[in-house]
Amino acid sequence: MEAVPATYAPECLAACELAFHCRARSRAAGAVTGLGRPVRAELGGLATVDEVLAAAHGEAGDPDDPAVAALRRAAALRAEALRTSEAVACR
Repeated sequence: MEAVPATYAPECLAACELAFHCRARSRAAGAVTGLGRPVRAELGGLATVDEVLAAAHGEAGDPDDPAVAALRRAAALRAEALRTSEAVACR
């Protein structure tokens, strides 16, 4: 079974008896497929969680890629929100 390529998605659990096997393979590979088809589609060519995190932190990815740009913007907004909440908590 390991020789057969599979693309897991959460909805597979309802329809396929091999879904648990594919989910385990997806998790072990760090694949974004486990997050669902809509998320996978939004991430474009980013196929692993490590690639997504590297793109968000500006360590990899094409800055002209809309998915990479959105990830970087989201990371910047998160960092800003955390700084703001820390400043408020220190008062």
